[in-house]
Amino acid sequence: MTTPQFLSRILAGSLAVLALGTGGCLMQASYSAMVTTADGTTVEAPLGDTKTSVGDGTVTVNRFQYVPQLLPDKSKGIVMTFEAVFDDGALPGSILVEDITEAPIFAVLNETHPKMVKSTHWIGVTTPKHLDDPTYEWMLNLENTVKVYRFTITTNDGKVHVLRVPVFVPSQMKYFVRTQIGAG
Repeated sequence: MTTPQFLSRILAGSLAVLALGTGGCLMQASYSAMVTTADGTTVEAPLGDTKTSVGDGTVTVNRFQYVPQLLPDKSKGIVMTFEAVFDDGALPGSILVEDITEAPIFAVLNETHPKMVKSTHWIGVTTPKHLDDPTYEWMLNLENTVKVYRFTITTNDGKVHVLRVPVFVPSQMKYFVRTQIGAG
């Protein structure tokens, strides 16, 4: 082995160690979009992360999913599922979920007597619908989409909690949901 090859191997090894870093930390870029909703509120929507967690110290919405579902007529459709966690002994008296992404604003779920799962969790599920319903017709295009849902939660003590939950829906997820319900 000649000296230049030997030095180049040491240099390559040293650069590899430096590239890995001493802390083992890998930085990933994060992107977000500012969205102005139909109710005039500006919301920051993280892009690239499909996990949802929005809270105010008493209520936290920490899951939001679009799920393929068999409809009563045996055709395939879709539902939305939500999970909210209540802290400090708060219990929901009513929960209204609205799509406020753009006009017109419309309710997607209105529970006047929400039932708790465990002692602090609420799980909500919308009525199953076809993709041609206004609730889901936006899923027919295969572009990335940001939806914003307003949760108006009145707790049993009469306090009103309003949470605006941005949901990033990448085109790949829309494609998956569409293929699962046969809308390809």
